[in-house]
Amino acid sequence: MADHNDRFVGINMPLDDQLIALVTEFIEGRTKEHILISGGFGTGKSRAVGIATIAAAVGGARIARLEQGPIGISSFDDFLATVNDALGSEVRPAPGSDATSVSGANGDAPLVIVVEGLDQLLRQMRAADRPEFAALLADEHGPLILGTTILGMLPNEFFSSFAVFRTAEVASPADGIQIALERASVRRVLQTSISDELINESKKIDRALLGNQAFWALAGDNLAAGTRRPLVHAESELRALMRAHFSALLLRVAPSEQRVLLEIARAGAPRTVQEIAEATGVRNQAAASALARLHADGWVATIPAPDGVDRRRSWYEINDPLLRLHLRPQGAGSVTDLIRSLVEVWHESETPSLASFAPQEFDQPDAEAARRGDAGEPEVARAWFQESLLRRAEAEGLRAKTTLDAYWRLAVWVGNAGDRIRSRRMLSAVTQDLDGLFGQESHEAIKARLHAARNLVEMRMFTDAEQLYVEASELAVQSSQLDLAAQAMLGLGQTFGEQEQFDQAVRRVRAALDYLRSPPQTQTMEQERAWAASLNHARRSLAQWLAGGRSVQEALAVLEDSLSDPYLSERDRYAVMFDRLSIVALVDRADAVSQYLRLATDIDASGTDAKLAHAARIASFGLAVDEWPSDPARWPIRAVESQLIEAATLRLLQDGLLDLQGVAKILMQVSGAQARSLATRLVATPDALAEGQRTALARTAVPHLRRAAEQRLFADLASALEGDPSGEANLPKEWHQMVTEMRQRDLCQDAR
Repeated sequence: MADHNDRFVGINMPLDDQLIALVTEFIEGRTKEHILISGGFGTGKSRAVGIATIAAAVGGARIARLEQGPIGISSFDDFLATVNDALGSEVRPAPGSDATSVSGANGDAPLVIVVEGLDQLLRQMRAADRPEFAALLADEHGPLILGTTILGMLPNEFFSSFAVFRTAEVASPADGIQIALERASVRRVLQTSISDELINESKKIDRALLGNQAFWALAGDNLAAGTRRPLVHAESELRALMRAHFSALLLRVAPSEQRVLLEIARAGAPRTVQEIAEATGVRNQAAASALARLHADGWVATIPAPDGVDRRRSWYEINDPLLRLHLRPQGAGSVTDLIRSLVEVWHESETPSLASFAPQEFDQPDAEAARRGDAGEPEVARAWFQESLLRRAEAEGLRAKTTLDAYWRLAVWVGNAGDRIRSRRMLSAVTQDLDGLFGQESHEAIKARLHAARNLVEMRMFTDAEQLYVEASELAVQSSQLDLAAQAMLGLGQTFGEQEQFDQAVRRVRAALDYLRSPPQTQTMEQERAWAASLNHARRSLAQWLAGGRSVQEALAVLEDSLSDPYLSERDRYAVMFDRLSIVALVDRADAVSQYLRLATDIDASGTDAKLAHAARIASFGLAVDEWPSDPARWPIRAVESQLIEAATLRLLQDGLLDLQGVAKILMQVSGAQARSLATRLVATPDALAEGQRTALARTAVPHLRRAAEQRLFADLASALEGDPSGEANLPKEWHQMVTEMRQRDLCQDAR
């Protein structure tokens, strides 16, 4: 990607003055240079745009402000239509005109088009329409474009057309306090001595927020309202805004790239490609590709190698400091993080609901639909599949296979969104059309039935699925496509197994194995591998349903038979061993605990399947918790992440299966950050503990916290819960209300 640093304007005078000067020069007809304002969340981009827009309006320019930003704009025509709406008039040149300018279409006044999120608008505009937008930028008689960025980058072909300004961070807490005081003084007369109090309070605020203009604006509002600890409240308010803003932005990123961002944030320091690949369980090439996309879109930046490390490698850091703060796990930082997480858990803070936003990449609706579906957005995915279907139908006809494929995907998401009856009708219609295109006994038509049946099983429409599987099996046998007949029987077995009709499931899977007993006489290496994979899948399915029907020894024998198969790949061999342990656990959980851990170690050493290794460790931990609920010393605590440990501990405490001595054993085994997080979660979860247990638990945690400040914090909390005024006096102010609620809850439990 091109280096854009030379395009950024040096700030030799205040930003507002520079923007006003450029706008004025355009209105007076002297020069025209499009303006782009870049900066992180809450750094004043919208305010700067507002100043420039006011200057343009005062100078007599027409203003077309795109109030919804890039939402709904995927083409140049969409862009012009939105400008028309903003102006209330038509600005597109008349047909046949060779003029490209839109500035003179509505009188002689110059036109300024204001777009917040210009980078997003240009990225989602169709590639075929981008030259028209570039021509508009190059037209000396055209409008002035005044835009901001969401992530800080424009596509390379547009970047050189803009003078780019970066909003500046607040230089120091003293400067920030001055901003807050000036904002507050507009609404209320303040004592000047308050600035000294704010200086002290600012020392407890995360440094990433102290340079943010929005933080100090919120602080000013809290000052004007007379709020106690205005900076703490401003931090809480800004974090809520950050959650809404960044959560919406992150939905535009593929899950694999989200994991990369989370890993960099979790590390709390720049990372190399290899480190990210190891942490996320992917190959180096996959990690490098994800980082390249994130870098191109402005999410991450490459930075100089830190001192004392390999300078030949590329090091990556998240661009926006507030995004780094937003993604950083709670409890991973300072005592301030500990306080915040305790307060948030106790009051059960809710993340604001997210408004939908305009999808991007209109030339790739299939990929976008799949991505939205994976992100858990079935309604948005359905809208994308509809877009795909319309485009396919326009380009290739209603009954072309690609159109039917798009229709199929839409049918699936209609079902996933809750309309199962309509989805069933749509699947039936597309299957009939495929019969007409290829013939009822064709490979395509039979595969369509299998695919539709699987979708119906997922929608719990078992009777319809059974009929389709039987139909597919009969057609496959008639046309001698025994591999498809086997797939139909396996699917039918799955359908019965899902309904816990295990005998019926076993019978169908045995029929599938009969179809797969002998490999085809002539086959390529690829076909041989596919046959071996199908045979392995059938054996694993048979073992699953045998075990479901409590035929444990027979199920184990089937899997041993599968392990002896010379065609079995190393990855599939480990999957079979995992299945075997899930059956062993039915009769000997204690033995399965250790075997799962050994399997995870072997898989890690082979490098074949990081996800399966992780699943084995989770299975080992879950079995250990169930087998020895009151003896955490026997749990493989170091093998799993802290969230699993917290969930298990909380559940067992609530069920009365774990006492405080057991909690102490857990705290002894985990790291300092995990001990801090676990103690916070247990103490702060409302209704989690019986009367008196909260105080005892706070005292239990003290010796296991690594930092002296945290030990004092929990000791004071325990004293406060016991009614000791000195303990409560030592607590941060934001804990006082929470302590009162804890006491009240304990009193209510005691009364019951």
